[in-house]
Amino acid sequence: MPEPTRDEMLAMCASLRAEHDIAAKARDGPAPEEAERTTDMTVGDALLQIENTMMGDKFWVDMARGVSRTRKALELNTEEGRSQAAEFLTELSDMILGLKMYFEAERNVIDVIRGLLQSEADCSNNTVLPGVRSTRSEGQTQLEASDSQQRRAQELAQLGAGVCHQYPMRNDPFQFTEVLNKQEVTVIVRVPPETAKSDVKVRFLPNSLRIQVQGHEVQPAVIDGELSGAIDVEASNWSLE
Repeated sequence: MPEPTRDEMLAMCASLRAEHDIAAKARDGPAPEEAERTTDMTVGDALLQIENTMMGDKFWVDMARGVSRTRKALELNTEEGRSQAAEFLTELSDMILGLKMYFEAERNVIDVIRGLLQSEADCSNNTVLPGVRSTRSEGQTQLEASDSQQRRAQELAQLGAGVCHQYPMRNDPFQFTEVLNKQEVTVIVRVPPETAKSDVKVRFLPNSLRIQVQGHEVQPAVIDGELSGAIDVEASNWSLE
């Protein structure tokens, strides 16, 4: 089966994120607003606010990391660092464009910073962005999604569902499945048919997971690494089926 294209991957991603975002707005209500700025933002200020906005929802964490990498690249204050920052922002801008209904204001600011990186040799986190005092899209913290957002979410869900159906689970040794609208993640690990419970060792830590299975083709551990967010160790459990 062929690999999904970039556009198809964006469709799948947007489908899940759109459903989650609209449900979260209805469940959690508007986020507290920051005090209005009285001075123009610097590049670093703007990137940090965009990063914080995206980090506010676990579904946008992957994009937030791109913003964080951009800030760190600019901290190098070198031509190579600015080149890397421009690449990160170009990728991020394209991702937001693919979503079509999120982070429009943030993308505008990102494109302004990209332009500065191309035109100013000394652009850094301290460079002032004239007239920019907020990066947040208007209405982003409203309780209910607009009718157009609802329609767009449904379109994305239908598109994403079709793409997901074309690309079922591969023969990977494990699969992470996130339960929409719940703070819950299920990890499924394929094990040899003769595996007993005593053959399995699972270690839950607040920010990492390690799974060992005796006789598994992947050794010394099927999974051994950091998670994208903290977990409740006491509430975590495993079973052999």
